[in-house]
Amino acid sequence: MVLVSPNAGAGGLDLPRRAAARAGRTLWSHSGEVGMKPDPDTGRHHIQVTDNLDLEVAATGEWIGSKPGDLGPADGRTGTGEGVLETADGRTLKDEEIRNFTLTDGGWPVGRAVLSGADQMERESYLRALIRSTEWNSYDPVTGKAVGPPRPVPWKGLKPYFYIGHGLPGQTVMVEDEPERGAVVRGPETGGFLRRRASVARLDRKTPIVFLSCWGSEREGNNAVPELWSRTFVPDPLGVLSAAQGVSNVTRREVYAPNRMHTTVEKGGRLLHHGITTTPVNDPVDMEKLRPEPTPDELDALAGQAGLETSSDFTPAMARDTALRLVRALRITFGVDVENDKDDPAGTYRRLLRGIGALEVMRRGDENLRGYGELTLDLLDRVTRAHHGLTTVPGTRAVSPDPADVRTMLEAAAARRPAARSPRPPHPPYPHLPHPPHRPLHGPRCATSSPCPPWTGPAF
Repeated sequence: MVLVSPNAGAGGLDLPRRAAARAGRTLWSHSGEVGMKPDPDTGRHHIQVTDNLDLEVAATGEWIGSKPGDLGPADGRTGTGEGVLETADGRTLKDEEIRNFTLTDGGWPVGRAVLSGADQMERESYLRALIRSTEWNSYDPVTGKAVGPPRPVPWKGLKPYFYIGHGLPGQTVMVEDEPERGAVVRGPETGGFLRRRASVARLDRKTPIVFLSCWGSEREGNNAVPELWSRTFVPDPLGVLSAAQGVSNVTRREVYAPNRMHTTVEKGGRLLHHGITTTPVNDPVDMEKLRPEPTPDELDALAGQAGLETSSDFTPAMARDTALRLVRALRITFGVDVENDKDDPAGTYRRLLRGIGALEVMRRGDENLRGYGELTLDLLDRVTRAHHGLTTVPGTRAVSPDPADVRTMLEAAAARRPAARSPRPPHPPYPHLPHPPHRPLHGPRCATSSPCPPWTGPAF
């Protein structure tokens, strides 16, 4: 069947999907201006699409197919007005108030875009080429040219669901429909918006989401609107989410996303290539893979595997929160694939988890360190350097330790883990770890008048 009605296929496809479900047949609708027009020669009417792109007033749109089963079961469907998002400034938006449109391949839906009318019109000609692309590039922000050869997209060979929109570290820019304006939401809100889509709900559980949004996998930092080419400043990467991680957590799917600005290069409406813009010093960039973070029950089990029960400091809630930080630290250091053998008690992941858990238990058992918050990546870095005797030449930029060095340090820590819980647990000594000077708990870590004392680290 063909539904000849202007913009019937625009937005969320609710009307054509309902019609297809009622009729029990595939239905085609158009997302732009379409109607029955008379032929001046024969007087007979025919279907005609208005080419708005040539007129530069709106996107032309396309024909989109809807199958009878696309609407999904009634008991799992979100009713009109039931789906809502909370914006970063505390407002509430209904799903129906978000300006969005369907991404297609061969006329069939493969994802969703949230863009303004002007952005849609500008990008319409190459969106299909973008979702079909099998390579991406790294771009130099100074020269504007690609750096090195193209790399294969990590979702190559899969059939993912695509999301395209604008974003900031930890945030997604939604577009309100009337009046058209941007609305900033955080990752879990975007995840809820997608999870409520019938097209996402009916996907196989292993189908990933490709989240093509600037800063998609970058965590929210202190500079909410970073300079175009700057590094983001995230004081505690273990305590905050990226937008893509929020989407992954809520949809319970793997997500692929760029860790900096996503860039397209086109000419005459044709996509030449796309990728990620790096920094002027050529910091590494990547299309990162993210997995859902553990559920509360899973965190309880991970806390036990990490050996956190050997410290009397932890309440169940505290142990759960700490276990999440340990999981994030291992993912950031080794990548999410480090968890591939997490169900094997003798596997690599369990050894690393026991090691980082032991490190945190020892830190909490030290009278001079336990009052300084939670385990951080800075501590992990510093202990690794001390364990291996790594130094940095004065006046040069420090390089993060190799993950292999972190691995051997954690294995050494696991070998020293406390074995039993006690009211004031003993801990392996830190013979070479200088105690910080006494200062108020919430004061600065290092006096501004003198450098921090050197940290030679624990003798594992």
